[in-house]
Amino acid sequence: MPFGEMTITLHDVAVLLGIPVGGDMVVGNESVKAQLCEMLRVEQLNERSKPSLKSGGLVCAEAMQQVGRFRERDSEVWMFLTCLLGTTLFVDRSGDRAQVWPLQFLGDTRRVRKYSWGSATLAYLYRQLGMASRADCKGMGGCLTLLQSWIYEYFPCLRDQKLGTRGLVCGEPFAKKWEGVRIGGGAQLMNERLDHYRRVLDNMTDEFVFWCPFGPRPGAMVSRSLYSGVIRCMSVEEMYDPSRCLRQFGYV
Repeated sequence: MPFGEMTITLHDVAVLLGIPVGGDMVVGNESVKAQLCEMLRVEQLNERSKPSLKSGGLVCAEAMQQVGRFRERDSEVWMFLTCLLGTTLFVDRSGDRAQVWPLQFLGDTRRVRKYSWGSATLAYLYRQLGMASRADCKGMGGCLTLLQSWIYEYFPCLRDQKLGTRGLVCGEPFAKKWEGVRIGGGAQLMNERLDHYRRVLDNMTDEFVFWCPFGPRPGAMVSRSLYSGVIRCMSVEEMYDPSRCLRQFGYV
């Protein structure tokens, strides 16, 4: 920003998405696609009704059509969770496929909570943001729900003036405040919005930022957010350094 650095923190992930940022890192083997597919028991389905596994991953629409046809309950749960993670937290640019690597962490559904899904989501989004900043990039993956809701919380001036928030039930993730928000329009209108947002960002001062939207002491609320080091999502490794954005933690 014109006045310094800002970033999405682990505290933001925990509050906006309501997923754990503490626990074991999501690190495994990305080259075991055949074995992971075996976990889905797809061989129990009729050959013509098998979910397609293309180079980009599992085709979600076809996969979800098979839920309810498995002989084993675990297979249905694995299929559902794989599609869920692939279309929310770890979205790629294909738009219709989910990677199968999360399966290795879902084999025992009782252990799903022990992993730091929040830090993995943030690492994956950091990498996608870096790739999207290149001049030849035409799309972006990652958890865009996290990115968009983070923008709305910290930058009120970037919200649509007609935008209204919904009330939250106790315990709901803050991202649900912005549920149902849709931004449409043709190419010309989108270009006008883009020019407008660029001007706003270029001329923005720190007075236009809501520095601590979730409370005065974010580090005390989510102690893991003050962690400094590497966060990982499989082979993706990204540095996480809260000392570079101290104002987001209530410090000078």
